[in-house]
Amino acid sequence: MPDDALDATTTTTDPAAVVRSTFQAIFAGEASPFDAHPGLDALRLHFPALLTAFPDFSAELRQQLVDGDRVASHWVFRGTHRGDLYGIAPTGKQVQFQNLSICRVERG
Repeated sequence: MPDDALDATTTTTDPAAVVRSTFQAIFAGEASPFDAHPGLDALRLHFPALLTAFPDFSAELRQQLVDGDRVASHWVFRGTHRGDLYGIAPTGKQVQFQNLSICRVERG
């Protein structure tokens, strides 16, 4: 995450800041932000497995675009496969994948 990213305790109404703060907490393995964001059920279910399989997991936020209450975020994720991932034995290989998430922020 960029150095200027917000921590999970930051209070703001800026939609991009809300998204950065929420995802930073998720990537850090903190469960508390999930309670306030029921739309993240799939991430809540699967992300702990990714953290186990890729203990050096990192997320780089490349770009964010805001249009009203919607925030599009381009992420690059990296990690080394060192743990079991849904029955796939660790390979020791480094992986990188990209994601585009579009989030709607309601009531900041």
